[in-house]
Amino acid sequence: MEYRFYDKGISAPKVVNLIRSFFEAKSFDVSIEKEAPENFLVMAKNVSDKTLPKIAVKVYFNGEFLSVNFLNSHNLRSNLFLSSIFGAFGGNIFFLKQSKVKERIDRLEEDFWKFIDCNL
Repeated sequence: MEYRFYDKGISAPKVVNLIRSFFEAKSFDVSIEKEAPENFLVMAKNVSDKTLPKIAVKVYFNGEFLSVNFLNSHNLRSNLFLSSIFGAFGGNIFFLKQSKVKERIDRLEEDFWKFIDCNL
Protein backbone atom coordinates (compact mmCIF):
# COMPACT_ATOMS: atom_id res chain seq x y z
CA MET A 1 0.00 0.00 0.00
CA GLU A 2 1.21 3.52 -0.75
CA TYR A 3 0.54 6.75 1.11
CA ARG A 4 1.44 10.21 -0.11
CA PHE A 5 2.21 13.06 2.23
CA TYR A 6 1.75 16.54 0.80
CA ASP A 7 3.01 18.38 3.89
CA LYS A 8 6.25 20.11 2.87
CA GLY A 9 7.63 19.79 6.41
CA ILE A 10 8.11 16.02 6.15
CA SER A 11 11.52 14.89 4.93
CA ALA A 12 12.45 11.52 3.48
CA PRO A 13 15.34 10.96 5.97
CA LYS A 14 12.97 11.60 8.91
CA VAL A 15 10.49 9.05 7.58
CA VAL A 16 13.29 6.53 6.93
CA ASN A 17 14.43 6.87 10.55
CA LEU A 18 10.85 6.29 11.75
CA ILE A 19 10.61 3.19 9.57
CA ARG A 20 13.91 1.89 10.93
CA SER A 21 12.70 2.45 14.52
CA PHE A 22 9.44 0.62 13.84
CA PHE A 23 11.08 -2.49 12.39
CA GLU A 24 13.96 -2.63 14.88
CA ALA A 25 11.44 -2.51 17.75
CA LYS A 26 9.83 -5.62 16.23
CA SER A 27 13.13 -7.60 15.98
CA PHE A 28 13.79 -7.01 12.29
CA ASP A 29 17.21 -6.55 10.73
CA VAL A 30 17.01 -3.32 8.75
CA SER A 31 19.10 -2.18 5.81
CA ILE A 32 18.70 1.11 3.99
CA GLU A 33 19.73 1.88 0.43
CA LYS A 34 19.89 5.49 -0.71
CA GLU A 35 18.93 5.44 -4.38
CA ALA A 36 18.97 9.22 -4.87
CA PRO A 37 19.13 12.25 -2.54
CA GLU A 38 15.45 11.88 -1.58
CA ASN A 39 14.81 8.24 -2.59
CA PHE A 40 15.35 5.35 -0.18
CA LEU A 41 14.65 1.64 -0.06
CA VAL A 42 14.30 0.16 3.43
CA MET A 43 14.60 -3.63 3.63
CA ALA A 44 13.52 -5.47 6.79
CA LYS A 45 13.84 -9.17 7.65
CA ASN A 46 12.62 -10.65 10.91
CA VAL A 47 15.52 -12.38 12.65
CA SER A 48 13.40 -14.39 15.08
CA ASP A 49 10.71 -15.58 12.64
CA LYS A 50 12.09 -17.02 9.42
CA THR A 51 8.60 -17.70 8.02
CA LEU A 52 7.98 -13.99 7.42
CA PRO A 53 9.22 -12.80 4.04
CA LYS A 54 11.45 -9.80 3.60
CA ILE A 55 9.59 -6.49 3.73
CA ALA A 56 10.56 -3.53 1.55
CA VAL A 57 9.45 0.04 2.07
CA LYS A 58 10.11 2.53 -0.70
CA VAL A 59 10.36 6.19 0.33
CA TYR A 60 10.73 8.93 -2.26
CA PHE A 61 10.14 12.63 -2.66
CA ASN A 62 9.26 13.92 -6.11
CA GLY A 63 9.01 17.64 -5.36
CA GLU A 64 5.24 17.67 -4.82
CA PHE A 65 4.77 14.92 -2.25
CA LEU A 66 6.57 12.31 -0.18
CA SER A 67 5.55 8.75 -0.99
CA VAL A 68 5.85 5.78 1.37
CA ASN A 69 5.12 2.41 -0.23
CA PHE A 70 4.93 -0.75 1.93
CA LEU A 71 5.80 -3.75 -0.23
CA ASN A 72 5.72 -7.35 0.89
CA SER A 73 7.37 -10.18 -0.94
CA HIS A 74 5.96 -11.05 -4.35
CA ASN A 75 6.69 -14.67 -3.44
CA LEU A 76 3.97 -14.57 -0.79
CA ARG A 77 1.28 -13.82 -3.38
CA SER A 78 2.66 -16.52 -5.67
CA ASN A 79 2.72 -19.03 -2.81
CA LEU A 80 -0.87 -18.23 -1.88
CA PHE A 81 -1.96 -18.79 -5.48
CA LEU A 82 -0.07 -22.08 -5.74
CA SER A 83 -1.27 -23.29 -2.36
CA SER A 84 -4.89 -22.65 -3.36
CA ILE A 85 -4.32 -24.83 -6.44
CA PHE A 86 -2.63 -27.53 -4.35
CA GLY A 87 -5.58 -27.34 -1.94
CA ALA A 88 -7.71 -28.95 -4.61
CA PHE A 89 -5.34 -31.92 -4.45
CA GLY A 90 -5.08 -32.24 -0.67
CA GLY A 91 -2.39 -29.63 0.01
CA ASN A 92 -4.47 -27.57 2.42
CA ILE A 93 -1.78 -27.53 5.13
CA PHE A 94 0.47 -25.44 2.88
CA PHE A 95 -2.44 -23.08 2.17
CA LEU A 96 -3.19 -22.65 5.88
CA LYS A 97 0.44 -21.88 6.65
CA GLN A 98 0.66 -19.28 3.88
CA SER A 99 -2.67 -17.75 4.92
CA LYS A 100 -1.39 -17.31 8.48
CA VAL A 101 1.78 -15.65 7.19
CA LYS A 102 -0.31 -13.28 5.08
CA GLU A 103 -2.49 -12.42 8.10
CA ARG A 104 0.61 -11.61 10.14
CA ILE A 105 1.98 -9.40 7.39
CA ASP A 106 -1.36 -7.62 7.08
CA ARG A 107 -1.32 -6.95 10.86
CA LEU A 108 2.29 -5.78 10.62
CA GLU A 109 1.38 -3.38 7.81
CA GLU A 110 -1.60 -2.06 9.78
CA ASP A 111 0.67 -1.45 12.80
CA PHE A 112 3.23 0.16 10.49
CA TRP A 113 0.76 2.74 9.14
CA LYS A 114 -0.55 3.52 12.63
CA PHE A 115 3.03 4.07 13.82
CA ILE A 116 3.85 6.34 10.88
CA ASP A 117 0.61 8.29 11.30
CA CYS A 118 1.16 8.83 15.05
CA ASN A 119 4.79 9.89 14.67
CA LEU A 120 4.65 12.26 11.70
